[in-house]
Amino acid sequence: MKKYILNIILAILLLVSLAVNLRYVRAGKGLDQTIDRLVKRMEKERNILNQADAVTALGMIGNRRAVAPLIKYLKTGKRNHIRVNAVKALGRIGDKKAVPVLIEALEKDSYLYVRAQAARALGEMKVEEALPALEKALEDDEPSVRRAAAYALRAITGKKYEYEREAGASQKSCLPCQERARRLREERFKEKK
Repeated sequence: MKKYILNIILAILLLVSLAVNLRYVRAGKGLDQTIDRLVKRMEKERNILNQADAVTALGMIGNRRAVAPLIKYLKTGKRNHIRVNAVKALGRIGDKKAVPVLIEALEKDSYLYVRAQAARALGEMKVEEALPALEKALEDDEPSVRRAAAYALRAITGKKYEYEREAGASQKSCLPCQERARRLREERFKEKK
């Protein structure tokens, strides 16, 4: 319980320090130091919330100096949800250096939310060279990736794209697991009565 409270207090302090840093950045003061601190936090921080906040702040600042560290984290980071935040930040910054990495993430990443966010980022950046990868992503096993690819294609081309809204092959293979989970929920519900 004490660890939980301490983590909340640390997260609040980090948010306050990020707000102060953003004020300096908007005033044109300390931009380099702020980016360096956030990159260090992103790379070295053990607390997941602080690490995620640092990645988000780098995207909000929107400075191109953050692109290389964000790309490095996307490629080598171990925490998938923070890698998703890195993709969002790269999309917000909009630097063309990130395009090949985003296309690679869309095509090859094992984590579905990284693939989906990469498609959204490419659409927001209106990257025409990503059209083949986005069209291929319309056939992804995951519905959220297909939906994001259709959104991105529409953002780039202005045309509406259709995609399969049902679960893909990888999800259909989990039907016995889903059935077992449903039965367990029903049994627990009956026990509570």
